[in-house]
Order: sequence, then C-alpha cells, then structure tokens
Amino acid sequence: MEIDLSTLEAWLSAREVERLEFKAARDSYSPDKLTRYMVALANEGGGHLVMGVTDKRPRKVVGTAAFNDYRNRQQQLTQNLQLRVQATELPHPDGRVLVWSVPGRHLGVPLQHKGAYWMRSGESLRGMTPEELRRIFEETAPDFSAEICAGATRAALDPAFLARFRELWARKEFRAEQDTERAMQKEQRILALSDEETLSSCSLADERGLTYAALILFATPAALTRFLSQAEVIFEYRDERSIIQAQTRENYRWGFIGYFDELWAQINRRNDPVPLPAGMFRNPVFPFNEEVVREGILNAVAHRDYRSPDSIFVSQWSRERELRIESPGGFLPGVTPENVLRESKWRNRRIAEALERCGLVERSGTGMDIMFRESIREAKPKPSFEGTTDGRVVLNLHGAVKHPEFLQVMDAIAFQKLELFQVDDFLILDEVFEKGRSTFPKDKVDRLVRLGVLERLGRGKLMLARRFYEAAGSAGAYTRTRGLERPQQKELLIRHLRDCREDGAAARELGGVLPELSRFQVLDLLSELRDEGRIHLIGEKRNARWYLGTEADA
Repeated sequence: MEIDLSTLEAWLSAREVERLEFKAARDSYSPDKLTRYMVALANEGGGHLVMGVTDKRPRKVVGTAAFNDYRNRQQQLTQNLQLRVQATELPHPDGRVLVWSVPGRHLGVPLQHKGAYWMRSGESLRGMTPEELRRIFEETAPDFSAEICAGATRAALDPAFLARFRELWARKEFRAEQDTERAMQKEQRILALSDEETLSSCSLADERGLTYAALILFATPAALTRFLSQAEVIFEYRDERSIIQAQTRENYRWGFIGYFDELWAQINRRNDPVPLPAGMFRNPVFPFNEEVVREGILNAVAHRDYRSPDSIFVSQWSRERELRIESPGGFLPGVTPENVLRESKWRNRRIAEALERCGLVERSGTGMDIMFRESIREAKPKPSFEGTTDGRVVLNLHGAVKHPEFLQVMDAIAFQKLELFQVDDFLILDEVFEKGRSTFPKDKVDRLVRLGVLERLGRGKLMLARRFYEAAGSAGAYTRTRGLERPQQKELLIRHLRDCREDGAAARELGGVLPELSRFQVLDLLSELRDEGRIHLIGEKRNARWYLGTEADA
C-alpha cells in the first residue's frame, strides 16, 4: 500500500481505526515501545503506527522529531520481527509525519518482544492471555472432527441415526433437482446406501476406523459416553432467571442427528405466542422462532471446541422470553461479535460438511444471516453475544417484541412481496426505525430509497416509507415519526414571533422552536416567510432580529 498525503488525510477523518494507531511523539519516542506496538499490530493482523498526529478526534498534525534515523530502525525491526516493516516520512505542511507499517503475523505464530506477546487494549498495550495464545497456536491445527477415534467400531453408531441422515440427504437432493425423474433416481440411490457406504461417501470413516465427526453425529449413548462424553448438549428450563434449580433438565448424550428435532420440541413446549393487540397480524408471533433456534444450535455443534471438557448448554427462561446457547471454544481468530455476519469460519469442517450434505446448514455462513434477519422481521432484539469470552461463545436470543408498530410495518412489507434479499436490508430498516439514521454505506441506503422502502427527511435523517405505515393501519405513527409538514413549521415560527411582539427574535432563538431542523433549514423557512411578506429582518449578522409583518409595517 502506497502511503502519501492523501492517505494521511483520509486517516485523519476516519471513524474506524481498527488497524491504525496515532501518537503525537513531538520530540521523541521510545524504541522499545515502538517495537511493542509493531508486535501488537502484527498480532492483530497488521497495521500502521502514525507519529506526529494527535490520537483523539478531531486529529491534528503536530509534527514529530522522533527517529531521524528511521531507515536504520526499519532494518532492525525487520530483522528482529522477521516481517517486512516499512517506514514512510511525509512532509505535511503542519509538520513531519512518520508512518510505521507492519504486515500481519504468520498463521499460527504469535509475535513476542522480551518474553511478552503484545496486543493493544484501548490506548495502551497488554500481554495476550493463555486462551488468546492457544487460539493462535490452533490456527494451523488439524480438524479434530476429521481425526480417527481409536477403538471406535461400527457398533458405536446407531443405525437409526444413519437412516435418518440418509432421509435428510435424499430430501435435500430431491428438492435441489428440477427434473422430477432425475430427482427420484437420486433420492432412491441415496436411500439404498448401506451404513458403510454412507460413512465412506461423507468421509466419516475409512479403513482406519471412525472419525470423531461420525461419533458426534451418530453415536449411541454408551459409545459417546465412552469416547467423547463432552460432545453432549444439556438443556435447562426455568420459569424465570431468579429460580436457581432447573425445573427441567435433559442431557442429550448421543448422536446429534438422533436428538436435533427432540431438542427443538423441548424448547417449543413453552413457546406460547407473544400477546399482541388483537387484529393486528395475520399470523401469531412466537418468542422463539424455529429457524433462529435451530441455526443457533447447529452453529454451536459445528463450531464448538471438542477438545474442551465442557458441554454445550441451552438455557430457556419463559417469563423473560430468553434463550441462551453456550458453547466451548470461543470465536475463531478473526471472528468477533462485531463482524460475525461478515466472517465465516468452521472449527470442525468434517461435521460442517456432513450437516451441509443433509441440508441442515449452509457453509456459506447464511445461518447467522437467518438469525439476524428473522429476529428483525419479527421486531425482536437482534441476537447478541454478551457474556462471550476467549474460551466460550454465548449466543443470546430474545423473544419479546420490542415495537408492535415496527412489526406491523414489516408485516406490510412482506404482504406487498417486496424483495429484500440481503440481511443488510433488514439491519438498515431496524436501524432507521430505532435511530432515524443509518450507518451503512450510502449506496445500500440509496437502494432502499429507490425501492420506495425508505424516505429521506434531510440532514441525514431517514424513515420508513408512508405506504407501509398506511398498509399496516398506522398512518398516525407515520405522521408522528415524520414530524410537522412545512406549512405547520412556518406557522410555529409565526406564532413565536407573535408572542415576541416588538422584541422580535434572533435566528438561533427561532431554531429552538424547531429543534429537529438544521440551522439552514430554519433559515430557509424564514426566507420563504419574508418572501411571502409575513415577516421581515432588521439588523445584520449577530444583531439581526426577525419581526412580524413587512418592513413597511415597521
């Protein structure tokens, strides 16, 4: 990447600075600290340390006198870190800027300096925890689910679970084939496979024996207890969080294919419809959407760390309408709660491939999309990962409907068969409804405006289109959200000037009458009223004041 003054200007105004670090360093900077920052940035995927610039926004160039011998320092860093460190000197009008750039570390190899594996923490540095280091070391580790389980024979697997797997596999292939005759041939061919042929064709067993993936998916209770007892899912139900002892507890310690449907049935027993105003909706809304819950459980089984002795826990509270799925292992390197919709990685590829083959998961990562999309569509809080640590992922699903009004609008959108194919569309709608703005790229927002889904209100403000409120029978809610129309806004300004009488009012005072508008929008309204002869201006600049009537009246 070529770094020049235009690059620097973009960095100065950037909101997101994940891989940028700014230091004023006006007079000097510690060589040891520079090395630590280079190590930390490399451990986090690479980045840039910019000297001669203040850290807090609005960032300013203040110039730096540090490292006049930066070329020698660059060579030393490259030699010590075994990574190509680059230093770029920029002659900015406000002072010298020095940019240090370092690429990301090698896969599975964390960098250290003087015995510590550094990473950034806010505006300072800290050493990596043992769990963070373990995750890096495991980046190049083989897929545990593909390893052969010593001593496990075909007797460890339940034939009924294998038969169920073939049924799911055949059904998926049948639906994917458009030609009916070919679809039926595929279906019959899969259903006719023997257990051995099923395992072999899915790479779940070979001449050496069974993989751990085969046990996790098809094992009998006795076999799973003997070979991999932690590969269980424990379900606990409580009426409310304050209850300590679980009122229902089930240990599912056998092949996943054998209990997947039963686990959902267990959750669905206490899945009574959410009480909503009568006549608002065509279909009931349940706290726990089946698609969302199934995807959450599938993610836990496919992503968990089976080397950990811990189990997967599914906890349900009916009064709070909450479901929590905890799985051992933490997020894989590069995946965070913030980017989980964009990053798709598998810890247990052999399990993922088998679940994909039978149609239970999509390896492209669409499972997470489904969870967010369906939660937003039903006006519920988005899935959260509160409580997640380096050693455990916690998925929280919330079943309470936040805004029945928004649910009405989403129902109207679905009824009009508007095609919103991307989860980003739903995230934008949710954000606009909650905040009246969107942080998504302009082209994504413009697309929804062109489709007539969103309306612009000026100064970056947005709202859902009127037709959806009307279709949902909530035209009043649209009016409240949009605010006053222009004639009403002008009448409020007139009323305020009438109350001021001969004292008049300054423009900034009139801005307080319509706080939702920008200064320029208020001035535009005042200009219209003056052109209409209803108000006039006396004075200039800060002394200017607006009065009722024309200048002739004055």
